[in-house]
Amino acid sequence: MSFVKHDKIRLRKPWYRQRFFIKTLLIFILVGILVYLVLFSSAFRQDQLIIEGNKKIDSMQIRESIQAQLDQRLSASLIWPIGKISSELTNQFPYLQEAKIQRRWFHALRVIVTEKEPFLCLEYSNHFFVLDADGVALEKLDECPVDYFVINAPLNLIPPQLGEKAIAEEYWSSVVALHQTLSIFPALSIKKVSFEGLQITVTMFNSVAGKPDWRIYFDRNMDFNNQLRRLELFLQTRGAAELDQLDYVDLGSHGERVFYSNRADKP
Repeated sequence: MSFVKHDKIRLRKPWYRQRFFIKTLLIFILVGILVYLVLFSSAFRQDQLIIEGNKKIDSMQIRESIQAQLDQRLSASLIWPIGKISSELTNQFPYLQEAKIQRRWFHALRVIVTEKEPFLCLEYSNHFFVLDADGVALEKLDECPVDYFVINAPLNLIPPQLGEKAIAEEYWSSVVALHQTLSIFPALSIKKVSFEGLQITVTMFNSVAGKPDWRIYFDRNMDFNNQLRRLELFLQTRGAAELDQLDYVDLGSHGERVFYSNRADKP
């Protein structure tokens, strides 16, 4: 009698009992637990704040402004309206030009601050308002810093508000154009610009010790840019020694002429 050898028949396990499925399921469970812990656990709160670039704006004030967004779980921070937070900071701090907010995984927020540059001081009611290059009031001071020149506000000026343009365009455009013209001459420094009726008086700092400051007069009834061109031509023909002797330059009282006076000409 002969016997036929048969291979052992192995029964196929159900799919839910196969090793590959079990390993894959375990991996998904572990990943799910990890994701849950990262997003919803209090251990992953973004409670650290990194502030960079601020000089005028106090870091503690920035922190207080966004405290509501700190100490929250990471899952909540993922839906923060970052653009809205940045806009609210810009509206709150006049000195703030831009605030970029970045998430630093897992515990920190980074705020990169760009501040506005002060340009000059506006004198109003025994106080001084620092303005930027657009005429927006940045802060209120009792004294103007020595690095900036002063505008003496017209009498009809409304009280300046921080974060808003503080002076009418008709005055502001004259000041900006005047500053651009005189900046061509590095040796000259503006000390004060006063609006008195139809006359603009510019007080210029005199670098010679013991000598009083000199003045430039403009007539607002006349073309201001034309007066600036004549002033520029006049200054280009004067050396440093002659400028030190100037008492005043009048651009509006004699038509197209530039009328001036030197201290040396006076007895």
